Amino acid sequence: MKTILNYTHGRNLFKGSEFKPFVHKYFKDVEFLGFDSGYWGPSISVSNWDEVCHLLPKSYHPESVQIDTYE
Repeated sequence: MKTILNYTHGRNLFKGSEFKPFVHKYFKDVEFLGFDSGYWGPSISVSNWDEVCHLLPKSYHPESVQIDTYE
């Protein structure tokens, strides 16, 4: 099952053009889905949200979480 994580700004997920280290440390099968506008509203798709949501430090939590039921 894929989960879509929505963050506030690109700086929450990226350092330059690469993901921040926490993204690959905690999430499996990460796929960048794009920005809403400019660098605002980045979204990623991950396959292990249920496994890591309780391990993820508060500063790395997304603004919102959506379960992708259209796999």
